Amino acid sequence: DIETRTKAILDGQGVLMSQYPMYYNFARQVGNKIKYTGYAGSCLYTEIDALIYTWEKRGLDGVILRKILLDVFGILL
Repeated sequence: DIETRTKAILDGQGVLMSQYPMYYNFARQVGNKIKYTGYAGSCLYTEIDALIYTWEKRGLDGVILRKILLDVFGILL
């Protein structure tokens, strides 16, 4: 479900197919932070900020990463 919703965002943003796996990894990492580690509140936001920073340094678009957070997880940063 996370990947399906992420793919819909990527399709709508004109992202190159070669970058899809990196965006999927970002979405999975956020999902893991929420589901398996039990992060919430400010601790969760700190962890997500670190993920965004990491993936932006790897060349992903910060606007698209934040759109994934909002549309897939309902998180607004």
